[in-house]
Amino acid sequence: MKQARLSITVSSIAAVVVALLVYVSVSYTTGFSQFFATQSIFFSFLFRDNCPWRCMPTPPPPGPTKPPVPEGQLPSFPGATGFGATTPGGRGGQVIYVTSLVDSGPGSLREALMATEPRMVLFKVSGTISLKSDIVISEPFVTIAGQTAPGEGIQIRGAQ
Repeated sequence: MKQARLSITVSSIAAVVVALLVYVSVSYTTGFSQFFATQSIFFSFLFRDNCPWRCMPTPPPPGPTKPPVPEGQLPSFPGATGFGATTPGGRGGQVIYVTSLVDSGPGSLREALMATEPRMVLFKVSGTISLKSDIVISEPFVTIAGQTAPGEGIQIRGAQ
């Protein structure tokens, strides 16, 4: 069985002794109220970047940060430009799933679009929805996320 060997140099022992002396002298002169702050300074000096207790918080990585965008100016989707780029759509509203390809009834696209509150319409089915009459969207703030349809996607045909 191999045993691990600990290699200690004179400079590392000297660094520990100096750090310990600074720690003791600062602890003694500042009193007990500063004990924990002094302890943090001691351990961060002793272990530097390899402190196993995360004595000092790590700074955020350098780089540009984006300023917060006011609610009314959030893009509808990443990269949106033009007239409707900042429309809220169904953001923050109820999520309604289309689970049926029939024209009307529970789980239909018509039922989802005729709801009265802000809503996001997502699809759990794929295929063709054959409409028998037009769907009139009278309540605003709706997002239809056709890209959520599984498989070959969703197709709507029929009424104008």
